[in-house]
Amino acid sequence: LPAGVGTDGVIPVSEEDIDKILETGIDWAISNGYAWPQDKDHCEENGRMETAIPKKVSERAKKEGPESIGHTRRRESLR
Repeated sequence: LPAGVGTDGVIPVSEEDIDKILETGIDWAISNGYAWPQDKDHCEENGRMETAIPKKVSERAKKEGPESIGHTRRRESLR
């Protein structure tokens, strides 16, 4: 997703959005106006890990994750 500024995410997301982001990757950002289709060409795995299993993401990570949407800051607590 697009990189923001500072320590808080710049893209407001709901819990439902987190599930969609985990399932669709950059396609969520494109459909919501946060990225352009050509951005896929510059992302690892074209912006979506086909082998990812979103259901394996913990509820804790999902609750802490929204503040990370919109920047590339590394989240040690989400590992």
